[in-house]
Amino acid sequence: MSSANGYLSAFIDDGLTCAGYIAAVDRLHPAVKFDYRPLTIAEQTAWGRDMNRRANEQYKATADMLTRKLCGWDLVDAKGQPVTIAPEALVRLKPRLFDRLLGIVSGSEASDQDPAAETAAPFRPGH
Repeated sequence: MSSANGYLSAFIDDGLTCAGYIAAVDRLHPAVKFDYRPLTIAEQTAWGRDMNRRANEQYKATADMLTRKLCGWDLVDAKGQPVTIAPEALVRLKPRLFDRLLGIVSGSEASDQDPAAETAAPFRPGH
């Protein structure tokens, strides 16, 4: 991941918002563009505690966390209407798409390269 200034950073600065992209998977899900706030270690610890507390509903704890971290996306429903970022929507995503969002927001995997992006830099500090 590169920052907007071209430098690779290992730190999550306050206010950092990243642009994410998940490539379409044929016959599974469309491409998704989204903006998110990366999960910090402290937030990851709190999310883990929430998952332990909600052992039988860990998917809901994860959907709640993603709802707080996602700032916007371009997902639409079957009628072409924008889908609001909410736990109820997140738990209805196809599992592979849900897992990719989680991986990117949590920092365990990189965003795909958006073919429409002007540069390779996925970060837009200050958003």
